[in-house]
Amino acid sequence: MRKFLKKFVALGLTISLAMAVALSGVTVAFAETSTGVGLCAHVLKAYNEKWQYVYGGTSYGYVDCSGLIYTYNGVGGIRNNMISVATEWGYVSDGIPNIHGLGLHQPGHVGVYIGSGLAIDARNESSGVCLDTVSNKSWVEWFKIYGVAYPTNGWVLFNGESFYYEDGEYIVSTTRTIDGVTYTFDSTGASNIAPPDDAYEATDYSVATASESSSSSSSSSSSSSSSSSSSSSSSSSSSSLSSSSSSSDSSSSSSSTETSTDTTVEESSDTVTETQTSEETTADETSTTEDEETEEEITVIAEYGDENDTVLEIQTRLADLGYIESDNATGYFGTITYNAVVLFQNNSSLSATGIVDEETYDAMMADDAVLGYETLSVGYYDDGVTTPVTRLQTRLAELGYYTDDVTGVFGKATECAVKLFQAEAGLEVTGEADSETQAALYDEDAVRNPNTGSVTYGMQSALVTEVQARLIELRYYVGTPSEIFDDETLEAVNAFQSNAGYEESETLTAEQIDLLMSDEAPKSETYDILQLGYSGDDVSELQYKLSALDYYSGVDTSVYTEELEEAVKTFQEDNGLEATGIVDEETMDAIDTETARQNSEAGQNAILTTTKISDEALAGVVQAKSQSISIADTATTSSANSAVKALIITAIVLAAGIFMTAVFMIEYKKHKEKSAAHIKKD
Repeated sequence: MRKFLKKFVALGLTISLAMAVALSGVTVAFAETSTGVGLCAHVLKAYNEKWQYVYGGTSYGYVDCSGLIYTYNGVGGIRNNMISVATEWGYVSDGIPNIHGLGLHQPGHVGVYIGSGLAIDARNESSGVCLDTVSNKSWVEWFKIYGVAYPTNGWVLFNGESFYYEDGEYIVSTTRTIDGVTYTFDSTGASNIAPPDDAYEATDYSVATASESSSSSSSSSSSSSSSSSSSSSSSSSSSSLSSSSSSSDSSSSSSSTETSTDTTVEESSDTVTETQTSEETTADETSTTEDEETEEEITVIAEYGDENDTVLEIQTRLADLGYIESDNATGYFGTITYNAVVLFQNNSSLSATGIVDEETYDAMMADDAVLGYETLSVGYYDDGVTTPVTRLQTRLAELGYYTDDVTGVFGKATECAVKLFQAEAGLEVTGEADSETQAALYDEDAVRNPNTGSVTYGMQSALVTEVQARLIELRYYVGTPSEIFDDETLEAVNAFQSNAGYEESETLTAEQIDLLMSDEAPKSETYDILQLGYSGDDVSELQYKLSALDYYSGVDTSVYTEELEEAVKTFQEDNGLEATGIVDEETMDAIDTETARQNSEAGQNAILTTTKISDEALAGVVQAKSQSISIADTATTSSANSAVKALIITAIVLAAGIFMTAVFMIEYKKHKEKSAAHIKKD
């Protein structure tokens, strides 16, 4: 039963949509031919042609909010509940994807997102079709419109500008190398150069699909047609629209059924009778006539989509006032110019239409026109889309006030450069780049730094660090480089200037810096006096000497540390000198004298030690010789005794041998005799 119900509902929706299309006289196109870019071109055409708002209208030149979308190939699905059939949607507060032709929804109203933060909608009888920033309209959801194909990857062309899609969205504020060509994409997504014509995935549709010839001769018949087309489906309430997060076909169907008698006005129209529509249309015609008379009173000088010298003049003035970068003055009235005009109008308490009319033009060209520079101060940094700090640092460097790297981060060095410029320009010295400061800075007649390449009191920069390091080498400055031209640095600079024959000043000029960095730079008068904070080979030699004298036990750092200073003081006390911790000529002489004395004593001790060792060595030789003779005599006597003993033993052995032989012979003779006697007896 449930499966049957789903099929029935789906079939009903299909039939309703088909009837709506048939009755409205609009041909439904396949998704492949209905694109987001094409829809954007369609609604932009409606805006440029000043289409009128007609309640329930779906004809060329006469549309309501959903009718504006519906006149593009009949896309949108159910006109009074487009978001319910959307394949994808999300909340505007979470960010709108970079996709051309998305639908925008708020309770009772829809519009089309054309990219770059802009939207077009058929708003009401008095306003007609409007182009506005998304932020100026309380849009709640974005959604992909039913029947529209959206780009995934590749190039698209919209309103004369090229965009490149990756993973379903066009890229912004980046660069890409495509087929060997490097393209730069600004914050709106537009490329700096166009690709080959055959690279586009979608073309720039410039003709509305609802032809002018097929439109009704009167708004009454248009409304009647709209009423017939919309009668095939019941409207949902505004509350059901605004809360329709991922609603299913069945839920939207039941919602339509349940609210079939609801009289809340939706995006297109509720189910209305032809009579009601005709009456409202008549009123609309009257309203439209009044609007046209009002519009005639307003002279439009430039608006979105224009391209001419007047636009270039406006852009140049906007750049002078700080609303756009000078590079954006191209003569084409695009998104950047539109947003700048809106901002200027807001700042000038004018109606923020984005259109340059006579009132806006006059206010813009006035001498007291409101500046658009954002106040920059320490801690501010570029966001990757806009680069006001980079622009500020670059300009300060051009005028000779800023000597560090251009980083896009407003730090102390940038603040000091701003202060220098403000002082030279006769402005209040605050270090903050407010509108007045930036206007003076970017003026073509901006005052240059009269001391370009110099460093001055209060300045903070990398050049100050280099100067301090050299002053340390020449013993004018004690301590470590701090990057800040402070009181200690000024004292050292003045000492150098005095020794070099310059007048003492709070500024070390470029010429003086060149001398300071050269081999001809005069050394400090106290160059040969060692004290806390100094460094160099002579400090290392001092550490070695005091270490040999057992006054210093630290490591060799080549830096005059507090530990070394204490060692010097101790030495001075032990030698009757004033314990200042500073090694002057007298202290150094005492150290050298003590070192020489110890070296002398060490030498004498070495000689005595060597003599003693020599005497002991000679005595040892004599004793060794005596012992050798004694050993030789003993050895001779011992050898003689041994020989006598050997002769005696040999004689005894021989005698024993002779005796044993004699005994053997006697016994052998007796045996033979006995044997002979025995034989004879036998």
